Amino acid sequence: MTNTRKPENVPASVPMNPPVVNSTTFGFASTAEMVEATVSRKGYLYSRWDNPTLAALEQRLASLEGAERAVAVGSGMAAISLVLFAGALHRPGGVVVVAADVYGGTHQLAEEVLRPLGVTIERPTIGAELMALAPTLPPGSHVHIEVPTNPLIRVPDLPALRAAVPEGTTISVDATFASPTVFRALEHGADLSAHSATKYLGGHHDVLAGVVSGNNEALMQRVWNLRKLLGPSLDSDACYRLWRSLETLELRVDRQCANTELLAARLNEHPAVTATHHPCLPTHPDHALCKTMMKSGGAVVSFELPDGDSAAKVADALELIVNAPSLGGTRTTISWPAGVSHYALTPEEKASTGVAAGLLRLAVGIEDVDALWADLQQALDGLR
Repeated sequence: MTNTRKPENVPASVPMNPPVVNSTTFGFASTAEMVEATVSRKGYLYSRWDNPTLAALEQRLASLEGAERAVAVGSGMAAISLVLFAGALHRPGGVVVVAADVYGGTHQLAEEVLRPLGVTIERPTIGAELMALAPTLPPGSHVHIEVPTNPLIRVPDLPALRAAVPEGTTISVDATFASPTVFRALEHGADLSAHSATKYLGGHHDVLAGVVSGNNEALMQRVWNLRKLLGPSLDSDACYRLWRSLETLELRVDRQCANTELLAARLNEHPAVTATHHPCLPTHPDHALCKTMMKSGGAVVSFELPDGDSAAKVADALELIVNAPSLGGTRTTISWPAGVSHYALTPEEKASTGVAAGLLRLAVGIEDVDALWADLQQALDGLR
């Protein structure tokens, strides 16, 4: 007969990793307890609302961002959608400013979803246009920017923007290209920080996720309620894979950033390259600002070739570096923004935001940097 007695004098212990709770629904001893969980959110009710594995992940993500609260969702675009909807619903009559220098999916969300819903949208480029608009915004407005921007790696002056907008304006920052290891937007004036956790936070090309963090409880409750109502929930298994990846976040990103600075300097000297975009370079317009606001310039460098044909020829000649639309993982990827991430922009919009036909976006991984440069060099030399 099996001995089922509890062992005596056994030290208390806890799991090193959070348990993966795959239950969608949670049972209660009584109707009253289930009603209490529904109304007060004490305990777990339904995994579209909350889940123990999700809660463990969100606690860790909030800590990384220096935030009181984080809300994790099913993709980076889900995170941006919740941020912009939360901003649009903040107060009636406000303007939603979505900088022109943003990821193509964010551009489409602003133009193809928010604007047709009747939201007043402004689309200034970062820098002088944005700073001129900032003090004129009506009460209840929302400003959304990227730090750094995709794909030219510009660094908007977030503290200056915070000082310029009227009191009560909400500012959100998509800091995907930085990761919390490089830049924490909430410390520099943002109300909401968003990440495509698919990128550096996940870091292994194997999880689709997003996160929104903030310190304003009312605003974060609005984000949570939108997740509950719109349904972009994050599956428990994905929560665990993302939690696991955070264990190596700083190690990976530090290596990626160091590799990027070396490659940016070498690309900047190659005769086939007409321009290199990374704030580690003294010639970059935001070099000084980056040094004061960020730990580094991040692990993405963009560079320009004479035309689209040259860009395609170089990208297709690469052997170690992979043609791929995403970034932030351990493998180095290259993408053609004009035809991939920013394909939906008109020619005029591409011109105004610097998305040239010959632009390539290189997202650097953790491989040996000399092997990466050898691959780039042989592809670039092939243009001669």
